[in-house]
Amino acid sequence: MISLNIYNEQYYITIRPINDNQLYLKPDKKTEHRDYDFRKLQPGGAPLFLENGTKEKDKRLGKQRHLTDVLMEGSNLLVNDNIRNHLVLSSIKVMQLYPAIYIDDDDEDDDIDYDAEVTQYYLDDKVLDEIPEHQRLMFKMGGATKAYIFAHQVVVDFFTSRKISGVRFMKVSTFKEGDQFRPWIKKYTYI
Repeated sequence: MISLNIYNEQYYITIRPINDNQLYLKPDKKTEHRDYDFRKLQPGGAPLFLENGTKEKDKRLGKQRHLTDVLMEGSNLLVNDNIRNHLVLSSIKVMQLYPAIYIDDDDEDDDIDYDAEVTQYYLDDKVLDEIPEHQRLMFKMGGATKAYIFAHQVVVDFFTSRKISGVRFMKVSTFKEGDQFRPWIKKYTYI
């Protein structure tokens, strides 16, 4: 049995909320071949262009999805200017913020700033002890097939205190793969 450590209690995995109005983003033709999930994007390059991945289906059904404060494309977060400005002023230095443009269902641009099968996560206190806290407030874990973003309690508190929509957090110590698809599990914080 894995013993608990303080980091598993302080960190959360960021995941997409489960509801019928959540946008499911996909890259457009300009962006889909850029390998932005695996390579650092160079400053000054063209922005990423993303759109509603269910646009055609939504139009057929007359469904309107709403833009939230945070959008998720895979494990990447797309945030509005207010959140971006806070992240720029914070001490999170290991996260890349990169311009992105969301093309809404009416083909209009909305600027948004962005920058082995694992079934349970366990954060190694020996590794994290070596990294100053301000440099590990948000990070992606390498070597996993699903690269979730891990957020420190300080970041989660910022999001929840401002009632930021479009993302939810599940504590590392209780998360098991598959929980993100079970809305009835009450061990996460919706925002």
